[in-house]
Amino acid sequence: MTTIDLSGDGNLLKEILREGDNEGSPPIGSTVFVHYVGYLQTGEQFDSSRSRKEEFSFKLGQNTVIKGWDMGVATMSKGERSNLVCSPKFAYGKNGFPPKIPSNATLTFEVELIRWIDGEDIHGDGEIIKKVYEAGVGWESPCIGDFVTLQVEGLYRSKQVFFSQIIEVPDFGNNNLIPKGIVDAVQKMKQKEKSVVKFSLAYGGSDLIPTPSDITSEDIFEYHVSLEFWKKIVEINATLKKLICTKGIEESVNPVSTSTVSLKYKLLPDGIEEEKTFSFWEDEFDLSLEEAIMTMSKGEKSVITFLLSQPCSDVKESTSVEVELLGFTAGINQDSLSSREKIQNAITSKEKGTNFFKQGKNRIATYHYSESIKMVDSVTIGPLNEKEEASKLKILSTLNLSLCQLKLKRFPEVVDNCTIVLNEDGSNVKALYRRAQAYSELGEFQAAIGDLQVAKAKEPTNKAVLAELN
Repeated sequence: MTTIDLSGDGNLLKEILREGDNEGSPPIGSTVFVHYVGYLQTGEQFDSSRSRKEEFSFKLGQNTVIKGWDMGVATMSKGERSNLVCSPKFAYGKNGFPPKIPSNATLTFEVELIRWIDGEDIHGDGEIIKKVYEAGVGWESPCIGDFVTLQVEGLYRSKQVFFSQIIEVPDFGNNNLIPKGIVDAVQKMKQKEKSVVKFSLAYGGSDLIPTPSDITSEDIFEYHVSLEFWKKIVEINATLKKLICTKGIEESVNPVSTSTVSLKYKLLPDGIEEEKTFSFWEDEFDLSLEEAIMTMSKGEKSVITFLLSQPCSDVKESTSVEVELLGFTAGINQDSLSSREKIQNAITSKEKGTNFFKQGKNRIATYHYSESIKMVDSVTIGPLNEKEEASKLKILSTLNLSLCQLKLKRFPEVVDNCTIVLNEDGSNVKALYRRAQAYSELGEFQAAIGDLQVAKAKEPTNKAVLAELN
């Protein structure tokens, strides 16, 4: 048995039990696969991958295992089986690893190096391998849905080049524009990083990058991929997305509903840039844009895209608007208000909602009724009469909100809000009637009839209820 002093001071020894293929050792950063058995100095076994019948893998030289393993496995060749005798400084030190490993323990690991993958194993199964040959910058990586620009060169069979091009990928990963193997690898890349990505035909095939006609399931694709840049896409809601062109100076600080904002905006592709200052939810600006602007930070420039047609005032022919947020006021800190002030603000919001509802502006009315509800929900302390007033105000605002939602065809929300009212006031005929209307639109006819019958029992002459039953 050959013994090698790896540390030079006797603190890390390698005892070779069986030679490997002697065709090289795994490089730093590679994913290595081993079997091991761990022993205390007493000879007691404390751990074993063989007992679990499961290989153990880790990235070499990344401090994810004890120092003795990082140094020792880096000297082994494929198939080699060795004892790594690790003093405390190369194992778990004075802390040990209770309850199995005591303080200042010298450990012996019988390690067999089965194989390694030179690069990052994206899924941990060896199917997609990424090896960096030019490091990127920053710490962020693209996400599904972003707008990504890549330089890609595809090779197979003795390095035959079958594709080489700079490609732009909108809605990254949500389509078949590039192979899934590249999609999965790029999510691990940094800006300007250049990597070699290898995978089989199972992860290949796409619309932008053709597959060679003579490719087989045995072939391995090799792509040289450079992440040129990407723009982050933020999904505001189901119908609204934001593409961030320039980040703001304080990304975590955004306008609130009571802020006054200043911005520049223009319709794309060729609209005229305008500058505007306005307060939210007062119908002075486009409502859909306001939802997106509340996610922006000062100095941010973004392209806001409407995925469906919106009932907008300023946006009629274009589906995208470029917005630069110049600044905004901090708005009112609602938490600092007294219970009486909160109730008064809730009354004001309810009145605003009613005014907008009368004008047929249901979406804006919905916002103000919701604000009224949030305000009274925050009244948790104060005199009993104020709590009772807040409870009654909540019921009125919630009923009004449900009526707006009926007009907007948001039937599940109508059901939810009418149920909230009925939990407080089980005999409320308006809530029963509106919930029945929503149930009917959702195809839940038995539930609708049940609500209408309860409402009829409460008010036998209610014409709206009787008409709905008939």
